[in-house]
Amino acid sequence: MNETLSILLGSLAAIGTAGEASAKVFTAPRENPWRVVEDPAGVRAPASPSFSGIARPGEFFVFQIVVVPQTDAGTLSLAFSPLTGKAGEIPASALRCLSLGGLNYDGRPFIKKIRVKAGETQVLWVGIDVPEAAKGDYTGDAILGLGDRSATHIALELSVQGDVVHDRGESSASSLSRLRWLDSTVGSEPTVTAPYQPVETERRTIRVLGRELVIGENGLPQQIRSFFTPSNTRIGTIGHPVLAAPFTLSIEDTRGTIDWTPRFGALEHDDLEARWAAVLEADGLRADITGQLDYTGSGSLAIALTASRDLDLRDVRLDVPWHESAATYAMGLNQRGGRRMNKPLSWKWEPEKKRQDSLWMGAVNAGLMVRLKGANYRRPLVNIYYHFRPLLMPESWGNAGKGGVRVNPAEKGQVTMQAYCGPRTMEAGETLTFIADFYLTPFRPIDTEKQWAVRFDHPHPRRNDPTFLNKVVAEADPEHDANVLNVHQAHAILPFINYPYADAYMPQLRALVKQAHEKGMKVRPYYTTREITQNMAELHALHSLHGEIIQPGPGADARTLIHKQGPHPWLIENLGREFIPAWVDHIKLPEAEWDLSVLTTPDSRWNNFYLEGLRWLVEQADIDGIYIDDTALDARSLRRARRILDRKPGRLIDFHTWCHFNSHAGYDNNLNLYMELLPYFDRLWIGEGFNCNAVDQDYWLVEMSGLPFGVMSEMLQNVDPWRGLIFGEVARKSWSGNPSAIWQAWDTYGIQDTEMFGWFAPDSPVKTNHVDVPVTVYRGTNYALLAIASWADRTVEVSLQIDWHELGIDEQKAMLYAPDIPDFQFEEVWCPVDSLPIAPGCGHFLVLDETPREVSKAKGAEAVLVEAFRDPFSTPVLEAHWEVFASDKGGASAQAFGAAFQVTAPANAHAGIECALPAKTVAVEVEFAPDSDQGKTWGPGVALVWKNGQTAKLNLRSAERAFEAHAGKETRILNGAYGEMSTFLRILLDRKFVHLLVRDGADSPWILLGRLSRRGLPGAPERLRLGKLDAGGSWTDYAGTPGRPGTCRFHTVSVFAK
Repeated sequence: MNETLSILLGSLAAIGTAGEASAKVFTAPRENPWRVVEDPAGVRAPASPSFSGIARPGEFFVFQIVVVPQTDAGTLSLAFSPLTGKAGEIPASALRCLSLGGLNYDGRPFIKKIRVKAGETQVLWVGIDVPEAAKGDYTGDAILGLGDRSATHIALELSVQGDVVHDRGESSASSLSRLRWLDSTVGSEPTVTAPYQPVETERRTIRVLGRELVIGENGLPQQIRSFFTPSNTRIGTIGHPVLAAPFTLSIEDTRGTIDWTPRFGALEHDDLEARWAAVLEADGLRADITGQLDYTGSGSLAIALTASRDLDLRDVRLDVPWHESAATYAMGLNQRGGRRMNKPLSWKWEPEKKRQDSLWMGAVNAGLMVRLKGANYRRPLVNIYYHFRPLLMPESWGNAGKGGVRVNPAEKGQVTMQAYCGPRTMEAGETLTFIADFYLTPFRPIDTEKQWAVRFDHPHPRRNDPTFLNKVVAEADPEHDANVLNVHQAHAILPFINYPYADAYMPQLRALVKQAHEKGMKVRPYYTTREITQNMAELHALHSLHGEIIQPGPGADARTLIHKQGPHPWLIENLGREFIPAWVDHIKLPEAEWDLSVLTTPDSRWNNFYLEGLRWLVEQADIDGIYIDDTALDARSLRRARRILDRKPGRLIDFHTWCHFNSHAGYDNNLNLYMELLPYFDRLWIGEGFNCNAVDQDYWLVEMSGLPFGVMSEMLQNVDPWRGLIFGEVARKSWSGNPSAIWQAWDTYGIQDTEMFGWFAPDSPVKTNHVDVPVTVYRGTNYALLAIASWADRTVEVSLQIDWHELGIDEQKAMLYAPDIPDFQFEEVWCPVDSLPIAPGCGHFLVLDETPREVSKAKGAEAVLVEAFRDPFSTPVLEAHWEVFASDKGGASAQAFGAAFQVTAPANAHAGIECALPAKTVAVEVEFAPDSDQGKTWGPGVALVWKNGQTAKLNLRSAERAFEAHAGKETRILNGAYGEMSTFLRILLDRKFVHLLVRDGADSPWILLGRLSRRGLPGAPERLRLGKLDAGGSWTDYAGTPGRPGTCRFHTVSVFAK
């Protein structure tokens, strides 16, 4: 017998119903939550129904009533009398059964109809709002009904003792007083959240921030206009049409298209939303149309179609005609985001496989998304759990699979989406509800100043170092570097997922926030809705609600991507059934060995609990916002969160999402999925599955940047710093890269107070001559910062077309300056008319101004080059002047092979050749093919050796698609492009510097990888080394594992002298 049951048998009041065989009913204290896996067979049911407990004044006190019917029970009910005592009365209204209803996530009261089968257990959680003035002993009754059977009276005794509890008992999770959070309305006040403005209307025109919607006589949108500028940085005065024509509702029967008689009803509004209604009437059919648009530009249409006689319909169709200029890009309906393909699209409903119900089309500054829903809509699960709770086929639009969507190619300036249901019959009196949610994008101008100023440090979790984050704060420099600390789930002070207010760890979180605030930093903890930890005190109480809070699922039979062998045994033993396992982490802490979790039910009272938890964090720990990692929240709930946070300026919501375009998640587009939430986020972190090196600029713009929706983003996977900058993005420090040097460049050269002109904007004052090498402009006063990045498949030379008048810069004095940014670019200067060589996946961050600058350039040194020596390795054996060096590991060798010099060696072992150099050598060039070599530091390359033993070395880090450079005592990892078939390296010396260059083909321009000091490299080098060398350019091996074997081939080496 388990511990909980033993306690119950030993100390709990056990009571029975009137009538021996009706039901077994007993009570239990909050300290021992009854689990559904408990066996009630051994609990005796005496005939004295009672519960006795001790509470404190002001506390929300909870206890349990456990019901086990002997035969199938009807609908349970529970009523209460007042509790009376010498000091007065606790009214009956202060007692409520949390299990039988409350306030839903949308603030609406609801009653649960619970029926219990014979032998099954139902726990009813009762809460008592104990008044602060209460004192002494109180008695009363609870009346339990089992459907049609006679009521059971349960005597209640409550002793109110001790000091007043001013927080309702919330400071102690073990008291379970936080269960009152389930019915919270926190954050529901009718206020407009920043940066939006109250809704305005005039006749049938509705105005929200930067947009307006005109409603037709038939209640359908007639026109949408957007006033955002092309880069979505400001609200202008010119309205850009989103629609080429009004929405139309077409219904065909056997006689053809039905003619409607429209009658517009009323348009009313308050600060939060506008609402309208219209009626369309035809022979045998009526359409009641209701619509609303809230202050963010999020709206909905509901078309209730009612038949007055039996009808045989061929189709019900909603046509939405986008203006072609507002349909440049698209995503949704099984199409990945990017430039709209101008060809027909035909899509059908497959909700069992695909979470697809929406289409967005737009330009960056004007667009529209439409989501199709039925009256039976149910919010699915997110992330890898979609198939446990998928979309339901809409009864209206879906029509048992006959419905779908067609999108036509552009014709006469419009791109039309046709949502149809296909043929169906309707009986007299039948009503079908067709819902189309719609979103006017962008929601707001992008906030570039926030993007430049708010800088995240997001360390990977350290589970067993409780002081790690304190050290991060102590070493931080918020004035010049990261000024926000994101505390990811699984850190030692945040060990339980989505439970940052665990009693044992709240003091540490408070202390961290206090330390950070004293340092000038802000702190945002991980906190989302998707799963809850088994370490939360309320787990069993929530599970007893049978699917309302914890998503019902296969339990022990559940198999997920991270639970391929089924749930952890603890979940099976303690929850038994009705759950889906989620996150799992072996944390090995004194408070818990494991952090296990189960999924929560979307659109439930869990949202209320979550929001009260947020309020608690804000009030008790003074956090500066939250980090949300994929969520099942709805827009109404996130709006409430926004209000809670906005009570103090500067609190932000940072949102991360994992790519949902795969079979696990139902092939949905992330920003379509989360469109309703985008108005409330401050920053996006588009995550795993979004490869910065593998997507084109149109996809990045639409699916990753957030710019078309009014929110900016950061990079996570396979970060490309050059490409990121054209979207205003950097990597996230400590997680996906180190943007500190770029932040410093922003500050040094004044990105603050600039206006962004995106590469996609027709009014940008700077363009390139290459479609695959875009440029984004950050325009300041008499200067501009240019972010240039390449999507070309090889190195190209790019020229700039500059509107000098728009920039306010004197063309005759202007210079292009690339400041030195470690691990990003080396210092260079060009005239604006110069061609800029740019390697694939790379680019520049340039200052365009009138400041005169001089920089040592490789081109100056190239002017004095004379070829002194060349070896094409065309002979069957190496020339005599070459000396061979090869490791004794892994069969390493260096030899002539098929018109090349071939090196075979493990990844981290040396092999190659060496010879003397001509006098006055100043440069060396080598052509080689990396083939199967897997070296990093020991990657194929070239080195010059000086008399003092110092070297200058440049090699390809084959396994990382990067380069490594060494000169004297300095070593740098450099980014650049190399050819799969042939790569060219050059080391070029001038009086002060070692210039390191690369090109990816014989016809490509040389690209400067970097420039290192010649300190310690006096005079001319004396020896040349080719092959696989250690970090300092010597013939030694890595001390550890030699790595995988591979080969590389050197085709030509050329040496140049003055």
